[in-house]
Amino acid sequence: MCHLRLSAAVLALASASFMPVVSADVTIQENAPGFCSYDGVISTANNGYTGAGYVDIDNSGGMGISYEVSVPASGSYAVSFRYANVGSTSAALVVNGSSGSLSFPRTTSLSAWNSVGKTVNLHAGINQLRLRATGSQAIANIDAMTVLGNVSAGTCGGAASPSSVASSVAPPSSSSSAGQSSSSMPASSSLSSSSVVSSSVPASSTSSSSSSTPPIGEVPDFSMIGFATVPALGVPTTTGGAAGQEVTVTTFEQLQQYVTASEPYVIRVQGMIQPPDQYVKLNVASNKSIIGVGDDAHLRLIGFRVGGTSGCSDVYNPANEYVSNVIIRNLTFSDVYDTGSNPDADAVTIECFSHHVWVDHNTFLYSAPSSSLMNRIDGAVDVKRGADWVTVSWNHFYQYNKTMLVGHVDSNAIQDAGRLHVTYHHNYFENTHQRHPRVRFGKTHLFNNYVFNDRSGPNRQISYIALAGPQSELYLEANNIQVDSGELYVISEDSDANAKVTFTNDNLVQLTNPNAEWILEVNNGLAFEPSEFYEYTINSVDLLSTLVPQHAGAGNLALFE
Repeated sequence: MCHLRLSAAVLALASASFMPVVSADVTIQENAPGFCSYDGVISTANNGYTGAGYVDIDNSGGMGISYEVSVPASGSYAVSFRYANVGSTSAALVVNGSSGSLSFPRTTSLSAWNSVGKTVNLHAGINQLRLRATGSQAIANIDAMTVLGNVSAGTCGGAASPSSVASSVAPPSSSSSAGQSSSSMPASSSLSSSSVVSSSVPASSTSSSSSSTPPIGEVPDFSMIGFATVPALGVPTTTGGAAGQEVTVTTFEQLQQYVTASEPYVIRVQGMIQPPDQYVKLNVASNKSIIGVGDDAHLRLIGFRVGGTSGCSDVYNPANEYVSNVIIRNLTFSDVYDTGSNPDADAVTIECFSHHVWVDHNTFLYSAPSSSLMNRIDGAVDVKRGADWVTVSWNHFYQYNKTMLVGHVDSNAIQDAGRLHVTYHHNYFENTHQRHPRVRFGKTHLFNNYVFNDRSGPNRQISYIALAGPQSELYLEANNIQVDSGELYVISEDSDANAKVTFTNDNLVQLTNPNAEWILEVNNGLAFEPSEFYEYTINSVDLLSTLVPQHAGAGNLALFE
């Protein structure tokens, strides 16, 4: 039945008339108002359920449960589901046609009930919610849905199904196979005002959700988003060389000339460019857009250093004019190895208090003529030594080892503390090993990234997704992680126990090994709120495995064609 937390008299009236009753919150159970339809059976085979039973959803893609609720005012509402699950599976929560991701981590048994949920946007009046499977596995056994706030159950009820209570009881083993470990939250979670997540088992880590959920879109947005857009340090936003002359370069000498010039330039890179001898790291000056032409702009044995021409001072001086306002787009970087005595071969290094940098739609290839030279490749995109206000978006990182770094050592608080604001979104990490990213001191927002690793690359079994170092804050939301791994640390075991990490419940982790586990070493929900710095829209996590590989990397933008 539908349990409304009101007086017994009001409950009796609601039960008798099946009319919506406004309440502080509403819990909708089987065959009650607001319970519209379901695919499966209402079962009583396992203990601990409330109401008449629980829904054992059919083990097939698209199967699920439909609900209806009414709210008097548009706004954010917390929705949660009480469930039991012997596997670890994910599902789509579709609200008025807009899809988001929700996962149902493993419970200790089918008689041990947990709750998991998220904050959704409802509009004034009737709202349709559907929980449905996104793959071939069942979701979980669902006991009830609860919506918090000034909510009433919808008028639909008495949901029809081919099955009936008790007479059609599914065996316990039919619920939620553990064949593919898939989840967006740890198996043990705690209730918070924003995420509506609870657990009946001891918690080893807590899950979190944004208190100001961004809107969900289905169309990719290639405009600049994130920390590079934030006005700071006298720079209103990142525009690169838009105020300067547009030039086309086809040789290394031309590239070096314009990249290091003091004037603003939009530098069109055409074709393959490489230095005459060995790896060269070019010092990029302020107010530059370095943009590949078409789909074959390629830099070999070349890296960019955004941070000046000399070493960094230890202390930030506001009177200095640090390098700023740089855009790097639509380029392929390959063979970034250094044969020198002290190799530091990054494709892109952003450092020395430089700020307002956008690295977008590039491809970073982990390549060299021999395995010994591959060992002399360092990072793809490293942000360190007091750099700030950076966005890294829509890039393709292929088979990299040390992929991305934020802050280079634990002892560098004098340069890094209070800086290193970096946004990573819609990046494609294909068979990469580690540092997605590794963070020290910085505030890092990761959303809508797609991590795929099937262990087919050379020695590239993934080590961890992110590492939270000293004084770091990481906010991870709506990322899609598909990995073949025996054990995956989403947040590394080497993380600092005092780091602040928020891992929202719309992340999706899928491990193809049926015996695999994934671990959040730190997830205390204490990280900063990205929406306090900038506006952004997330794509549904279910779309990322197609959307991101299709659009990420060089050659996927019609620039200068």
